[in-house]
Amino acid sequence: MIDLGYMAELLRNARINQGISQAEAAEKCGVTDRTIRKYETKGIKDLVTLDMVCKCYGITMTVKIGKTSS
Repeated sequence: MIDLGYMAELLRNARINQGISQAEAAEKCGVTDRTIRKYETKGIKDLVTLDMVCKCYGITMTVKIGKTSS
């Protein structure tokens, strides 16, 4: 099972590491800044959308869903 909270945190960190604002990320991904905020607080359930955001951030999707539970 994908930990959506963990995913949200990783997406937020990926954006911050790039030094871009939520508004800049939204423009880059073709969504609204409200949508980026939602992704960064609730995660992304849809893998197609997750792949799109990861491509915008220049990261791989496997890193985002690869966390295993202990």
